[in-house]
Amino acid sequence: MNPTDNQVTQNQYFDIPELLTEKMGQTYNFSQINAIKECLKKEGVTLIQGPPGTGKTTTILGVLSVLLNSRSKTDKYQHSTSMAEEFRSEIVFTEKEKKALYRKAQPWIYEDNYVDWQDDRENNPFNTSDPYKERTILLPPIKDETSIKPEKILICAPSNAAIDEIIRKISEKGLMDASGNAYIPSLVRIGPNYHPSLRMFALEYLIEKEKEANPGKQTENIQNEILKRTQIICSTLSVTGSALLTSFYQNFDTVVIDEAAQAVEISTLIPLKYDCKRLILIGDPKQLPATVFSRVSQTMKYDQSLFYRLQRSGYPVHLLEVTY
Repeated sequence: MNPTDNQVTQNQYFDIPELLTEKMGQTYNFSQINAIKECLKKEGVTLIQGPPGTGKTTTILGVLSVLLNSRSKTDKYQHSTSMAEEFRSEIVFTEKEKKALYRKAQPWIYEDNYVDWQDDRENNPFNTSDPYKERTILLPPIKDETSIKPEKILICAPSNAAIDEIIRKISEKGLMDASGNAYIPSLVRIGPNYHPSLRMFALEYLIEKEKEANPGKQTENIQNEILKRTQIICSTLSVTGSALLTSFYQNFDTVVIDEAAQAVEISTLIPLKYDCKRLILIGDPKQLPATVFSRVSQTMKYDQSLFYRLQRSGYPVHLLEVTY
């Protein structure tokens, strides 16, 4: 492998701030850190196998900490020497200005009486006889979607008990910020049947509190505002397909599924509808498979998890090796 190939491989992962890296080294064992680092892929699937007593839920907290505080190792325009690229990265256009520029740059789409403007030097928007005229038609750089740091995470599990356990651990221990200090992130639990002790994180409760402060505000608007400003949204797999989330017009860049080896494959696919760039499956296929009562369904392998399918297909699994 030549150095260029190695650089490409390195750039496929986000980076962890130095102080957070030091704190992680003091908190997690070697196998946990390896699994956590693998979750920093800019896109793709990560499988983490956590046998009983290996600190699986604690590892999830580490995964969330590094994801929310990660940064891209490279900047596409960081070393650009082109004057045009410098102007491109500095200029910010309003939506109205963008539309006007698109209309001028693509008249064959927008103009009914279009003529071949490429031969019309006077009206050609790309006529660069004036070196400064180019500034007025440059648009901001197109962002590589896979390089955008994780900001919206959806955490799922097949059962209410499993998802509540993650919320409880976050509320008790907190996550780590970029400096390695503990903090409680913005977190919302959606769906019914949550534990009473976690009511403060329930979406219904947060909506009630907001309505008390703003009586005239519509419930749907409050709900969308809460979901939009929340970094971590927790739910059972089935609830992720409810109208509550599907009516929320925003995708999740990262989906984390706990107890993934106990979830039927079809239910695991539900949260993937939100166009995630990273899917992290955490579980232990050596324990109980998904609960399926129908003998016919069992015969047809309906009790098989997506975790097990990927593992059986040769997909790499990161094992938590230390039992506490």
